[in-house]
Amino acid sequence: TAEGRSPLNSVLLFVLRFMDILGYMPSISHCMVCGRKLGEDIRWGWDPTRGILLCSDHLRESSELLLVDLGTLLLIERIRSLPLDTLWRLQFASHKRWELLHALVNWVSHHTGRSFSAVRVLDQVQWE
Repeated sequence: TAEGRSPLNSVLLFVLRFMDILGYMPSISHCMVCGRKLGEDIRWGWDPTRGILLCSDHLRESSELLLVDLGTLLLIERIRSLPLDTLWRLQFASHKRWELLHALVNWVSHHTGRSFSAVRVLDQVQWE
């Protein structure tokens, strides 16, 4: 990749910022059950279908739930506020990118009411 940038990371940055601009980005500042603030826990779960964040006390086993660490959530919060010319500098952990992309695709599909036939293409792309 050019200058060490990951194409998959760029896609994630774009989708997250775009969904925030459209107003679809859910609040990830606290647990939607008890109100625990983001910095007060390190393990979190994001339910992309319902668009809610759950702290470690309220996680339950679910195929829809994406386990997310505090660092990833703080990175997503930064995506909302950074100027576009510096946004590209943010990097998701390489082992989290693919899982996050699939969760985002499911989330976007749910909120737009449309499935993405391009997901098959995404699965075939050599991202790293």
